[in-house]
Amino acid sequence: MAVNGTTVIYSQGGTPVALLRNTTLNIGQDLPDATTKNSGGFADHINGVRDYSIDVDGLVSFVATTGNADVLSAMILNRTNVAFKFAPSTAGQVQYTGTVSLASLTIATPSEDVCTITGTLTGKGALVRGTVS
Repeated sequence: MAVNGTTVIYSQGGTPVALLRNTTLNIGQDLPDATTKNSGGFADHINGVRDYSIDVDGLVSFVATTGNADVLSAMILNRTNVAFKFAPSTAGQVQYTGTVSLASLTIATPSEDVCTITGTLTGKGALVRGTVS
């Protein structure tokens, strides 16, 4: 069943981050080489460190305390980690939760165009897969 991407919300501390257009959850794993002479001429690896990150972009809101520019920049300025939820709005579907730190934030204010915000959040600790209730 296809899911409308608009229904998948990125939330911090239970509150959706406003005005985001795109949110991408990246899940990865390091695959250290474990090839030996006994591997029969084929590469082998072990499953190593897992990681995750979230890329966000959208329209910028400069509203104090609740706008996405203030909410996201505070993570870097205050050196804080935040709990997040990445989930569709339909019960019974998969959701992801965990803790992230903001690695980078860019606020673009082009002349005669909309202001945009982009950022990369890096996972800290476990990424938990659950179900929307």
